[in-house]
Amino acid sequence: MKKVYHYYGCNRKECRQKEYINVDRMHMDFEQLLGCLVPKPGILALLDTCLADTIKEKKKMAEILNADKRNRIKEIVFETDAILSSIGKLSKPELVRAMEEKRANLNAEKEILEQETANEISEDKYFETMYARLKNIIEDPASIRRIGSPEMKILLARVLFGEKMYYTKK
Repeated sequence: MKKVYHYYGCNRKECRQKEYINVDRMHMDFEQLLGCLVPKPGILALLDTCLADTIKEKKKMAEILNADKRNRIKEIVFETDAILSSIGKLSKPELVRAMEEKRANLNAEKEILEQETANEISEDKYFETMYARLKNIIEDPASIRRIGSPEMKILLARVLFGEKMYYTKK
C-alpha cells in the first residue's frame, strides 16, 4: 500500500518558485506562532468592562420587555376569567364556541409569553459561556487549534491575522 503525504503549496501567480510544505510541519509552526501571541496589557480588562456594560444594557432591555410580557400575561388572565364567567351566562352555542375559541387563543398567547420570559435566563448563560470561550482564546491563542469546528478555526484565524496570512518557510 502506497503512503500518501499531504502538503500545502502556494497557488499565487506571484510565486516563482513553487514550494510545498508538509502539513504536519505547517500545523506545528502555526501552533508555535499562536503560542507566541500575547494580548496587550489591559485588553482583558477592557474586554471585562465591555462585557459588563453589554450585560447591564441587555438586562435593562430584557427587564423592560419582560415587564411588558408580565403585564400582558396579567391582562390575559383577567380576560380569560371574564370569558369563563360570561360563558355560563350565554345560551347560544355559537357564542359559547366563539368565546371558548377566544379563550384558547389567549391561553396559547400566554404560554408563548411565559416560555419567552423563561428563555431569557438560558440566553444569559449562553452569552456568558461564549464570553468565557472568547476570553480563553485571547489569553491562549493556541487554543484555537483545540476547537472542533474547522469553520470556527478559520474564522478565528482571520480575525486574529486579517484576511491574508502568508507562511514563510524557515
